Amino acid sequence: MKRKFLLFSFLFILLMTLFGCASDNRGHDFDPDQKNGFTNELVVYSSERKIIYNVSANLYIEEDYQKKVDSLKKSINADEWTDYERIGDYSADIIFRIKTSRLDEFIDSLSTFGTVKDLEKNAIDVSLQYSDTSNQIMALEAERERLVELFDEANIEEIIQINTRISQIDKELRVLKGEIIQYDSKIEYSEVHISIYNEAPEEDTTYWQKLKQSFNFGIKAFVKFFEYLSLIFVTVFPFLLLFAVIGVSAYYLRKLYLKKKKSKLKKVSDISQKP
Repeated sequence: MKRKFLLFSFLFILLMTLFGCASDNRGHDFDPDQKNGFTNELVVYSSERKIIYNVSANLYIEEDYQKKVDSLKKSINADEWTDYERIGDYSADIIFRIKTSRLDEFIDSLSTFGTVKDLEKNAIDVSLQYSDTSNQIMALEAERERLVELFDEANIEEIIQINTRISQIDKELRVLKGEIIQYDSKIEYSEVHISIYNEAPEEDTTYWQKLKQSFNFGIKAFVKFFEYLSLIFVTVFPFLLLFAVIGVSAYYLRKLYLKKKKSKLKKVSDISQKP
């Protein structure tokens, strides 16, 4: 039985070596004129291209800023979500995860909320990495399946070796399958980073628009100033009231003390002046 196990191990290593050589030979046939060096042979090898899209854009909203930001967030589908949100009074940053099948539709819809500038769309082809990872999973699963078949006929020493190898395979499979899940998620859902500004694009801003924006900013700053001032006053008012009571009390106590002292000195002076 031990000879069978050793023979199987030798044959498996030989097959993996031949498989690796075949992969190396296929790599020499890459056509440098094609995108990322992939050839038609790889297209046959992989059923479809695996593309990860990343999009970034600046969105300028001149009016109804908060309302349109809320509408933009609600415009995504139920199976889509936001990875990150930072929404302020004058600017916001939102990272959306949008279904890749409707990515272009979502990008086109941005113009309904404001002026889109600096739109950038990047495509990363991970077909080769995806195929290599899938092949490793298939090879490991095939090896595991064969080891399980040998388990019933193995002796104690061989059972220990088989269990050790199966544990190693399971650990490697968890890592590789995790990578596939990450690839699938990034391929199916594209990342869209939108930077939003509560203003008109700089190159499109007229003098009167700048004047209006400056006036609006001044009004908002003025309101904010008195808002913070009132909060500060409400916060310190109890302490001011306490200090005022203590101060007034101290003033009248001192005044009373001086009056009594003055009266006492006058009595002493009158007594000393008597014959």
